[in-house]
Amino acid sequence: MIEGAIVQTILADSAISNQIGKYGTGRAVFSRDVLPKDCVYPAILVAPVTGRDFGVRDQKGGESFYDVSIYFDRSRQTEDAERTLTRALWKFLNRVELIGLDEIEMEDCGVWADPPIKHSDDEKFPGYTIRVRALVLDTSDE
Repeated sequence: MIEGAIVQTILADSAISNQIGKYGTGRAVFSRDVLPKDCVYPAILVAPVTGRDFGVRDQKGGESFYDVSIYFDRSRQTEDAERTLTRALWKFLNRVELIGLDEIEMEDCGVWADPPIKHSDDEKFPGYTIRVRALVLDTSDE
């Protein structure tokens, strides 16, 4: 649910999405467990980490954590280009207003992004992970 809103928000920002590889007719931004083998890099994977109930007075919602990982091709661009794109993604995600939450009857109360951490996946594709914290309120009873 919320990871879908994170994906929509990233795709809606042309400064970020235009730098992401293509997959089919869209961009390589996914909310699933693993990247498709045939995606073009750089690619972004949004994965839920954990969550818990959150509420204010008589409204209920949730606090959720997601890992937004960006992966680059092993043939690599320059490392500076990778860092520049990763930094732009981090700055974009920190304090962003998520789009698409009204479709799932939720309201954005804040999004925070931790600085990127460098890593590689199981197949040695280089990348960075940004931990995102999202607070949302349930608006279905309003």
